Amino acid sequence: MFRVSTDISNLVKVFSLNTEYRLEVTTMEIELKYKLNEASDADAIFDDVRILDMADAGSEKHIKMHAVYFDTKDGNLSSKGMVFRVREEGEKLMATLKWDGVSIDGLHVREEINVPLNDRVYLQKPDIKVFSESDIFEELESIVDGKELVLMMEMNFVRRAVRLDNGVGIFELSVDIGNISCEGKTKQINELEIELFSGSNEELKELGEYISNKFRISPENHSKFRQGLDLVDKNRV
Repeated sequence: MFRVSTDISNLVKVFSLNTEYRLEVTTMEIELKYKLNEASDADAIFDDVRILDMADAGSEKHIKMHAVYFDTKDGNLSSKGMVFRVREEGEKLMATLKWDGVSIDGLHVREEINVPLNDRVYLQKPDIKVFSESDIFEELESIVDGKELVLMMEMNFVRRAVRLDNGVGIFELSVDIGNISCEGKTKQINELEIELFSGSNEELKELGEYISNKFRISPENHSKFRQGLDLVDKNRV
């Protein structure tokens, strides 16, 4: 089965394969990221009258996340702007490959592939073959060049998320609270994200401006992965 959404803001292709994996391709992820001043800011934002008015009833959820990131020992993937992650999302397990990222004033746009997995062994033994049905696999295979993939960093956080619908756009508002661990160093995560599911970038920016101005939060131009790298080497990527 092959399903395509033609909305350019969140173009998604889903393939059901007669293999171990089901390849789910999100060709473009578009989201705003902000730094929370305090973890407690999340309550005020989620309880805001305008946010409550847009929130889909019953859509709020709290998900425990555990993510591990892999690369070759000499950083073949990160040197090419690629990120390979395996993440537990509550009861789900997902492998993700991201590349070609751009971030300006907290707006993050990048291509990604998501593959649902059914074995927790991938958290310890990553395998790029999970992306073998994707168009980018040949390039990925060339970049890795047969080298062993090793653990780069881990993240543990709880995501509080709610689906928003303002009549012209659909978004997911989420707050991640937890920590990043990389080479023995740790950093607190207090981050708000607004992901565009459908609608225009302008609607996304307007919502972001409303939240950031009212609650005085600053844009976050670095992904969690980049923040982890910055813990040990600010010049690494």
